[in-house]
Amino acid sequence: MTIPRSMHQQVRERASGLCEYCHLPDTLTTLPFQIDHIIAEMHGGPTILEDLAYGCMHCDAFKGPNIAG
Repeated sequence: MTIPRSMHQQVRERASGLCEYCHLPDTLTTLPFQIDHIIAEMHGGPTILEDLAYGCMHCDAFKGPNIAG
């Protein structure tokens, strides 16, 4: 499912521009940050703010579809 742009902004603001896993500021990298389902959609994770995290490319790739990364 595509995450609406308004939700992207809400998740980024909630995270204060920091990766919610490693706390890397998004201003210190040229790589785009991702909006990640904490519980992957394939495991029934809903597309709601409480199940979305702002993550850097490294953390997002490490976690993948795992429920606990």
